[in-house]
Amino acid sequence: MKIVNKFIVLILLFVFTSNSQAQTSHERKDWGPTFITSASFVNGIHKVTSHGGINNIANKIPTVGISQFMGYQFSHYFMVGLGVSFDYWTKPRNAFIPIYLDLRINMMNHDFSPHWYVNVGYGSRWNIDSKAQSAHGINTEKYVLHGAKPGIMLESGLGVKANASYSNAIILTFTMKAQESAVKYWDSSTGSGGTQEKYFPNTYENNWYLFIGVKAGITF
Repeated sequence: MKIVNKFIVLILLFVFTSNSQAQTSHERKDWGPTFITSASFVNGIHKVTSHGGINNIANKIPTVGISQFMGYQFSHYFMVGLGVSFDYWTKPRNAFIPIYLDLRINMMNHDFSPHWYVNVGYGSRWNIDSKAQSAHGINTEKYVLHGAKPGIMLESGLGVKANASYSNAIILTFTMKAQESAVKYWDSSTGSGGTQEKYFPNTYENNWYLFIGVKAGITF
């Protein structure tokens, strides 16, 4: 969370700087095809719930991602397009590939402008690790598999866009993300009670996985 706090301070510094700009210092691209390549780091928050005696599992999943926006800028203030990203859950190892509609708004006509975006799409799941993980640390008999299904993806970010040249800019944002998926666990009522069955989940419980973090992109 220290990284997130430092990032917020940086965003605020950019915003205050933009307010002091009386005039723009660059000719800027205000229309035409636009591409944004971004990298992100987010960390899980809140809890994942399920029945079967496995309740309130803390979501502490770190996720790194890379995304590509392909769209059209209609004015300095507004652009819309399609995006695709690769989101890698580092622990447990898993991956989602969302494809989404991406709406972006610049709030000021300055070289430094507050920037807001919202994404809505669907995340396909790419199975990397099918091994169940301990639900509550080492002292538990409950094992789960996080992110076990594909689902709807929602994302929004607020930060700053800093123009570097006619068509290039850097975008830094504080990001919130939600991925619809499921937690999978072993339902003891469906098995014979063998000692190894807990490691082989067989029951799904739909959930939303929530994340917060930071995102940095370059436009061209």
